[in-house]
Amino acid sequence: MRLRDIILAPKANVTLTEWTNDKPKKRDFPLSRSRGGGSFPLTRKWRWAVVDFDAKGSRFRLLVAYHVEVPEFKAVLGEVVGSDTRVILRLEYHANHPKLGWHVHANCEELDEISLGAMKPLGQARIPGAHDRHRRSGYTVAGNPMNDNMAVDIAADWFRFRHQLTLGIET
Repeated sequence: MRLRDIILAPKANVTLTEWTNDKPKKRDFPLSRSRGGGSFPLTRKWRWAVVDFDAKGSRFRLLVAYHVEVPEFKAVLGEVVGSDTRVILRLEYHANHPKLGWHVHANCEELDEISLGAMKPLGQARIPGAHDRHRRSGYTVAGNPMNDNMAVDIAADWFRFRHQLTLGIET
């Protein structure tokens, strides 16, 4: 199974945790090879939630986070493997990069070939490349400030799960 298969697959049992500014705990997005004590490293200046879903016979978690003071965004897709996570894609936006815009860091090989527990596993490619032009440079539509609903809408669009603002998450 590859990244493309997961993104295109129908999603089942989709759930969204509560949004928080607390630092993630190991149980939220476990990474056995992380310097942050085994959890995804975010400070309290980030607002985040986790979307869990099933696809193609496996369980996945998607950490969706945005910085509350500067335009930065992360959506990190990982496969649940026991008590660990195999990170397969990071969607990011950084306002402080010279080449402003949305980009991904992705592993496109078979999932079993990607190492467990690392936030940046070997073999990840940045698309578009660091010196290439970005087609989408705007942080949000019409320059509106980022919020919880907008962040989950961006993730739902990229990772193809249905999200209805008034009803929560749907499959």
